[in-house]
Amino acid sequence: MNLGTGSARPIDVEWDVATEPAGVAPSLLAPLKWALFNHGVDLMNTGGMTSSAHSDEDIDATIAAFSAAIEDLRAEGFLN
Repeated sequence: MNLGTGSARPIDVEWDVATEPAGVAPSLLAPLKWALFNHGVDLMNTGGMTSSAHSDEDIDATIAAFSAAIEDLRAEGFLN
């Protein structure tokens, strides 16, 4: 299963797309995992989760890490 696929759809979001999102391309899973790791986030296998153990600050830091990881992947030529 790819990151971003197979998850339950949020019930409070309007959904008007006929197909599920494709998720992360398999060729990007390892580079994304390492880019996130470089920014302090350890992505479990090909997915992750939040729990009551995570604070608002943890979640904010994870969002910032994803943004930085995407920038890194673009700089390395993995993304356009």
